[in-house]
Amino acid sequence: PLFITGIFFALAAGVIFPIFSIFLSKMLAALLTISYDPTNQTAIDNINLYALIFLILAICALVVTTAQITCLGIVGEHITQKIRI
Repeated sequence: PLFITGIFFALAAGVIFPIFSIFLSKMLAALLTISYDPTNQTAIDNINLYALIFLILAICALVVTTAQITCLGIVGEHITQKIRI
């Protein structure tokens, strides 16, 4: 069961980066919009929203990657102990 959990976390960690790229392109578009008109409040709101989304994605990546490494590391230790005995 720990191996399956680790694989699930690995899949979740792999999904975060394509999601990150989608929001990065939207952030760059909003930054480009604000470079033409610095008083555009909609673009400023979008930039703040995307910054918050980046923060949430970073926290999710931290949690998911840590859980993945922990689960698969424990599975690796158990496999190594079985091989040695």
